[in-house]
Amino acid sequence: MAGGCDRLKLGSRVLQASSEAVVLSYGDDDQRVRIELIRAFDEPWALFISPIVEASKARLQNALEFNMRLSIGALAIEQAHLVLRATSALSVLDEASLDWHVGFIVGEAARIRRLHVPVSGPSPGDIFGD
Repeated sequence: MAGGCDRLKLGSRVLQASSEAVVLSYGDDDQRVRIELIRAFDEPWALFISPIVEASKARLQNALEFNMRLSIGALAIEQAHLVLRATSALSVLDEASLDWHVGFIVGEAARIRRLHVPVSGPSPGDIFGD
């Protein structure tokens, strides 16, 4: 997975890279996305995860209601954070769709975070580490 990092959007910084996952940071507010190689339906898939806010600070009822309106992806709690996650089969994930998935996850996670915390509020922090 680390070899595909050079194909992602400009403006990203690679924080971690391995054969199973890559963690990227976007923008001034350090919005992160982790892309993992997983298996589903006996095939390789990509899992995209971006943190929104600490679960203890999330308005979980609102998050569940919002989750019903998401057409792509789902909200979940991972490592004590509310996160947005989505998947795609690797067989259909070309360069353009990879860029689209990353842009979507990063943009939506940042937008949902702004609904939970003031614009001047903290970024999600290092949920995926550096």
